[in-house]
Amino acid sequence: MQPRPTLEEVLATNKKKYLILDFDETLFKLHLPWGEYLDDVYEMLKNFDEDFFNTHAVSNESNYQLINKFTREFGSEPRDMTIAYAKKFEAEKLTGVTECHTQTAFVRDHASEYHFFIWTSNCVGSIMPILEKNNMAELFEKIVGRDTVTYCKPDPDGFNQIKEHVINNLDPVATLDDFMMIGDSNSDEGAAYHSDIDFYRVQ
Repeated sequence: MQPRPTLEEVLATNKKKYLILDFDETLFKLHLPWGEYLDDVYEMLKNFDEDFFNTHAVSNESNYQLINKFTREFGSEPRDMTIAYAKKFEAEKLTGVTECHTQTAFVRDHASEYHFFIWTSNCVGSIMPILEKNNMAELFEKIVGRDTVTYCKPDPDGFNQIKEHVINNLDPVATLDDFMMIGDSNSDEGAAYHSDIDFYRVQ
């Protein structure tokens, strides 16, 4: 079996300008009881509208996809409700942070070669202190979080914000081929797919 190519090897043959990274388990691992979070969010949505929950909750979809369904059906209220809970959960339940050194080293080593962005399902206020503590905040041109989008990954809402930033501030003729999403999850891969950009999965 051929060894899996590194990100550097992929980018050597598939040239990109704008690299978008997930945060949790891509740049840093957040030690959080995600099972508790999922249980609470599902309960919140079920209490919001049990009939809609029962007809739209699908076992192979993420909680973020279900939140998106609720937001499309009912407007901003379920989005705002779950964001408020996410901010509180991430602030109060975090027990530790582990750096994903392969990816953080890549960003530090290649800061002059690429424009870096973050597109995360975490809240921006939760990740900024971590980036600042590790002297990485200034390495990212724009950070898009759970609380700065209308629709969560895998919806392309977050990518559209990044693309707009690039077109307005860096390159008005940038194409989708100039971008790559880098992440660890199916949600990240789905986000890249729906944004019509390439994806690299970290391990």
